[in-house]
Amino acid sequence: MLAGFVLLTIPCNNCDPVPVSEKLYQTKHQCEQMIERLNSVRPKAILTCGEVWRYEDKQNGE
Repeated sequence: MLAGFVLLTIPCNNCDPVPVSEKLYQTKHQCEQMIERLNSVRPKAILTCGEVWRYEDKQNGE
């Protein structure tokens, strides 16, 4: 189940993305709006939105 979207930064060309914070955005649009706001003050920052998935335990009917 999709839990939301997290804001990620890519610190170098060969680096894996790392979270900017622990905040989850409910929609990709909300996450992208935050990227626009951050790019206005940090135009060289490489930012992206990543999906966060929640594990569902199907054994217990949850």
